[in-house]
Order: sequence, then C-alpha cells, then structure tokens
Amino acid sequence: MLLSDDAEPLANINQIVDIFIEQSMVQQCTKFLLEALKHNREAEGPLQTRLLEMNLISAPQVADAILGNQMFTHYDRAHVAVYDPFYN
Repeated sequence: MLLSDDAEPLANINQIVDIFIEQSMVQQCTKFLLEALKHNREAEGPLQTRLLEMNLISAPQVADAILGNQMFTHYDRAHVAVYDPFYN
C-alpha cells in the first residue's frame, strides 16, 4: 500500500530502507526494494545502487541474481564494482 503504481509513494523509501537496515533485516529490505524499484526508473538509481551494495555485502548470491537478470540499469556501476571484484 505504501508503494502505489499510480502516484508518488506514501512514505519516503529511503527512510523505510534505513529502518530495515537498522534492524538487520536485509532479506525483508531486499524484498521491499525489489517491489519498489520494479519499474526501473532513472530517478531510482541511488536506491538500485543501495540494494545491490547491501546484498553484495551480506548476500552476494542475491546480488548476483539481480545483476544476472538485468533487473536494473540506473545503478552506479563504479560503486557496485567496488563491492564485487568479478563485476563486468
């Protein structure tokens, strides 16, 4: 409900992510962000980067699956490459 396809989100997505991370809930945060970012919008590039970064640190196989499925195209590739030495 917080993430409507028709309008702006009802809550600040960055604040929601911060809460998940503060509680060490990476899996739940990943699920939330995959839904929030499903439209692959350019403006969501920083959140795409954040999603990949947190998973490269705590769940590399999830980050690999996200990258392998080419779900996102607006993330900071140089920043992600710092955490993934095998990233092309």
